[in-house]
Amino acid sequence: MAQLFERYAAAKPKHNLLAALRSGYYGDPVPYLAQYLADSDEHISTYALDALFRLDPERATAYALPLLRNSDWQFTICDLIARLGSTEQVVVPVTEVLLSAEDADTRLMAAHALERVGDARALPALEHAREYDHDRDHDGWPVSEAAAQAISAITSRLKDTSARSPRTRRTHKFSSVPP
Repeated sequence: MAQLFERYAAAKPKHNLLAALRSGYYGDPVPYLAQYLADSDEHISTYALDALFRLDPERATAYALPLLRNSDWQFTICDLIARLGSTEQVVVPVTEVLLSAEDADTRLMAAHALERVGDARALPALEHAREYDHDRDHDGWPVSEAAAQAISAITSRLKDTSARSPRTRRTHKFSSVPP
């Protein structure tokens, strides 16, 4: 069966993304999808990265991080992270995109991606964008507003996490004042 899949993949290289997704039966689909990240057809490479993020965000991140250096990929990768999530490995590279991308659409999407990841290390870059990046994306949304939204979401999440920590519960448990 694996040989049959290999023959199909070789015969129709631009049309086997669906087959790669289904190939879990035959083996790991990630290598099949990863080979299409270098495809000259932008749609094929984008669909391959989307499928990678849907199948295995952690491994997709490993493939996506080197691509973030290329401005052609920055918006797409930030969009996928914003929609599908990723690991904390992306925080530093995506903050670099937020602070340095020429395109306001890309910077706005980087703010959304950082919001989704929710890591406190992104806060200084988001605060900088909130204060100084008043450019607007193609729909008229300011990057500064997306950064403010991300800051609010991250700080809220951090407060919720610290409120639920075992140490906090223990303090309330032994406190004479009810929580």
